[in-house]
Amino acid sequence: MTTRDTNWPAGYPCWIDISFETEHRRLHHAATFYGELFGWRVAEGDDQYGGYRMCFKNDAAVAGLMPKADPGQPTQWLLYLAADDAQASAAAVRQYGGQVVVEPMDVGTLGTMAVCVDPQGGYFGLWQGKEHHGFELIDEPGSVGWSDLLTHDGRAAQEFYAAVFGYTYREADADGYFFIERDGQVIGGLHQAPQDVPVSWLVHFNVASRDASAQIAQELDGEIVMTLDTIAGPEATIQGLGGEYFNLVEPTNNFTL
Repeated sequence: MTTRDTNWPAGYPCWIDISFETEHRRLHHAATFYGELFGWRVAEGDDQYGGYRMCFKNDAAVAGLMPKADPGQPTQWLLYLAADDAQASAAAVRQYGGQVVVEPMDVGTLGTMAVCVDPQGGYFGLWQGKEHHGFELIDEPGSVGWSDLLTHDGRAAQEFYAAVFGYTYREADADGYFFIERDGQVIGGLHQAPQDVPVSWLVHFNVASRDASAQIAQELDGEIVMTLDTIAGPEATIQGLGGEYFNLVEPTNNFTL
């Protein structure tokens, strides 16, 4: 278990959120789904921040849910990478071939955010924390334990993220999987994905039991896409109520941030 009450180091995964339509109570149903699956307390939306709903595990902030601002916006978990200077990081994203689709903007007194796309099409956010530092809890059941970049061009992805965030890489197996490191610390993984798998950062939530949690997700109208055993432990890929994908992992190896 890792708890934190200061900003995460630059380049580290530091927050996740996801947006849902408010029509037909989809946001409400999503809050119920994740609340029951992970034991989250989902706060009521704050009008000051567009109805953004903070999710807490054991009173520690672990994720955010929000209403969609644009009906065409995809429903997927967005991983934020910590930035000491969001403006400078956004400029580096452009310099090395990525796009900035939401320019750096202040979120009240909480911090500064931006949304970017890497050259292969993978979305990620930037977060420069002020009052909100990001994850207050990780590596505990019901919180984020890992994130994988699924990409179609592993070498190009490595070069982009190395240039922007200073990542280095260590090959983990012969199937195109690499550990992502920042200053010698493992902070995630990079996987050469099949062409029919969308480029994305796939968020993994720690659970006490892969099978039990997958069954709960199914009972809550989620879909078990697949189960697999990995170097991290037993995993399941789940499709949530809005079509979003995420993994459950019952960790047997400790790759902590």
